[in-house]
Amino acid sequence: MLVVAFGCASGDADAPARSAAPRSPYLLAPADGWPQELGEGERSALAVGFAALARDGDHAAALTAADALLASSPDLYPARVLAAQAELAAGSPQRARVRLEGWIAEQPGYRAARLLWARLLELGGEVALAHGEYVALADQLLIASQRARATRDPAVEQAEVRLEEALGAGRIDQARTWVDRLAAWQPEGSERVLAARLRLARASGDEPGEIQVLRAFHARGRQERGLIERLAALELDIGDADQALRLLEGLAARHPGDASLESQLVAAQLRFRLRLLPENVRRLASRGELRRGDFAALVYWMVPGVRQTQGASARIATDVLDHEWQQEIIRVVNRGLMKVNPVLHRFEPDRRVTRLEALASAIEVAAERPGGECARDAATHPAPGAAFLCGVAARCGLVAEADECLPQASLSGGEALEILGRALSVRPAE
Repeated sequence: MLVVAFGCASGDADAPARSAAPRSPYLLAPADGWPQELGEGERSALAVGFAALARDGDHAAALTAADALLASSPDLYPARVLAAQAELAAGSPQRARVRLEGWIAEQPGYRAARLLWARLLELGGEVALAHGEYVALADQLLIASQRARATRDPAVEQAEVRLEEALGAGRIDQARTWVDRLAAWQPEGSERVLAARLRLARASGDEPGEIQVLRAFHARGRQERGLIERLAALELDIGDADQALRLLEGLAARHPGDASLESQLVAAQLRFRLRLLPENVRRLASRGELRRGDFAALVYWMVPGVRQTQGASARIATDVLDHEWQQEIIRVVNRGLMKVNPVLHRFEPDRRVTRLEALASAIEVAAERPGGECARDAATHPAPGAAFLCGVAARCGLVAEADECLPQASLSGGEALEILGRALSVRPAE
């Protein structure tokens, strides 16, 4: 490695003054690290131009030598490096960058170019990118190692800003690159890296990635309620239902009497019980849209006491005979939790179930619970319509408010379990 000196442009032709120019550790001989063979004339001209810059601080002579080489060989990259070194010595870092842009990324092992590029990035305020370049050269060059240490903290801070900018603009691939850089510059288990991975996972909809980060946070002792609730929800959906149950039980113990946590805990218990049920029932929880027969099966298997209801042949709908969920539908109908068309005497098991139908069933379930006073007037209403049922559902906490009822919307398996869980955890009004 050749460490050289250069001075600022002064226009002074006095050689002793130039020889006193300040030293610069950022300039290497232009051929240092260049992977291709140079011709004898090219090597000689580069050496003369670089010597003028290194020994005498004569950036004009170095630039003349470089441009003469480029006039005959425009793609001679060592000549571009010499020209960039001369431009920087002349106090023109932007012009120096122009000499390197467009091809520098193609030459990861070209030390003279990459060290100069790192310095130009740093001078231009792009400390995060500069830090990455210094890190790549740190085991080869002392100055790179020194600058890597000096720029690490500001580089990390700038990388976090760039990550937020990329996420805000929806540039997920760019955001992922910044996360990878942060991970390379920080210990993998550090809070900053975990926080960055969490932001990226949430922005990109990467639930497996999100659950891994939340597990790592929890393992580090993080106990924020929002973090644990989200982790429990993901464990229920794609992870370990046992762990979800433990997490929510711990939260409920810390916040006794919290209706929201009690509802989540009941939902987790339903999911836990679901794991013990037949495979065809378990599959219902992951369906994007349930049929009426599917919903009846979930009610049958998930609501305590329904399986003990005796069937009555007089109330068997004609269109459920030989249906996959015949037994479940009969028990649910006989329990009064779902309705049969009284005129056509049909259940329509293969029609999609609406949210209003599911909420009507959940209201019946809630009415039988110890805290179900909020739902009991629905049973005596002569003709409960959508507005009335949505109001009852909101009063009982089955939906956050009546406007969220969405009566004719379809229902997924996960939503069905959530509604049933809320019905089973209904609490008396205070």
